[in-house]
Amino acid sequence: MKNKLLIIILCLFATSCHHREIFYYGAPTQLPGVIKDMKTPGFWISKIQYPDKILLNENEIKDLNLSIIEKSEALKDIGKFDTTIKNDDIKNKIIELFDYSKNEDLYIVTGENSKKITAKYYKNILKNMDTGNISDKVFVKFGIINHYSNQRYIPTNDQLNDIPGELFFDQIQISGLDVGTPAAVLHESLDKNWFFICSPIATFGWIEKKYINLCNKKEMDSYINPENFIISVEPKTEIFLNKERTNYYDYVKMGTKLPYKVIDNSDIIEILLPSSDENSNFKIISGFVQKNRINFGYIPYTQRNIIEQAFKLLNTPYGWGDMFGEQDCSRFICEIFASFGIILPRNSGDQAKTGNICGEFNEETPVNEKLNVIKEKVLPGVTLLRRNGHIMLYLGLCNDKPYIIHDTWAYSKKLGFKEETILINKVVVTDLFLLGENTKSGSPIEKINVITNILLPD
Repeated sequence: MKNKLLIIILCLFATSCHHREIFYYGAPTQLPGVIKDMKTPGFWISKIQYPDKILLNENEIKDLNLSIIEKSEALKDIGKFDTTIKNDDIKNKIIELFDYSKNEDLYIVTGENSKKITAKYYKNILKNMDTGNISDKVFVKFGIINHYSNQRYIPTNDQLNDIPGELFFDQIQISGLDVGTPAAVLHESLDKNWFFICSPIATFGWIEKKYINLCNKKEMDSYINPENFIISVEPKTEIFLNKERTNYYDYVKMGTKLPYKVIDNSDIIEILLPSSDENSNFKIISGFVQKNRINFGYIPYTQRNIIEQAFKLLNTPYGWGDMFGEQDCSRFICEIFASFGIILPRNSGDQAKTGNICGEFNEETPVNEKLNVIKEKVLPGVTLLRRNGHIMLYLGLCNDKPYIIHDTWAYSKKLGFKEETILINKVVVTDLFLLGENTKSGSPIEKINVITNILLPD
């Protein structure tokens, strides 16, 4: 009897810690309202009268970036970061992110298992953040990211989700950081495995110490402001440590900027990577990339080029906060415009405040009023459309319907008497009406609240 009781208790315990992975309906390959030719850039470019007109020159892009940085608290110029900072400023920011993350309704996800978080879990995290060991006056260190890495709200790689069995939305993931990203290093965790940093587009958060090489400010400035640089113009540009491309190092995403050493007639370009010697002193090593995956300097800012860059990402997987090394809706936008040297904030809400805003709406705004703005004031490839929590790139009109390209996870659809989640989980072309129509979440056109052109403000 005792053995039977023990088995029952163990089974109940195991059941409480194990949740099945959630399954969703899959979207059709051909989404409603989309024909095959719409999934090519040329279809949309052919509708533009002057697709190769330069929209902004190099100096105008610099002016645009200055206006974006001035208006946004979500962007940091690490080259201008203070070299000293008060204890309270760092401590308050660390605690702010901790408090944001602290939620005992979350679950730690490991494979198919989900385990409810306890107060003890957060107590251990708080101890490891070691905020009591921050000096009264902190001398800021600087560094450069050496491998693709994740910036986190708290110093852990545990995946924390709000629904048991849900695998896509880690609640403490801030963003991914590419090789070559500069950072201000402000604090170190008690276990010496994490740095608390400030990065350019993800601002404050934690990163694993092994993924950043410390350097002085002069070394950082020299690396991030080179005279000669390449831009990754593909979704993933592979980096190798030898010219024969047999020693793989990492990849960088579209829009990543890296210094290069020399141009020759080879199809392989030698780039410069951050590293350190055996004494942890900063040094530069060589990497190698394929010439056909990069551009020397930024791409000219034209509608053709913007749309072509966007379509290179068509069908690439969705990754919340850059989970799985992919991108979400706002990082999709960041990567496209970074190819032209335009610095956009990381989150959709901040992106919608940039450039030249040509329409702001509320839930009572009639759909026809939004359509009039789209038909009269926007530019294909240049215009961002935002609804709460999501942002989209405008492509143009077809049969008088507006179309977009965007990185999206799912949409709602009525199946019988229920609304179900239909999983897309990638970059797609859709119109603004059909997905989510007649559901609680609504179609994009119903929920759009900001329309902005990525141009200099009037």
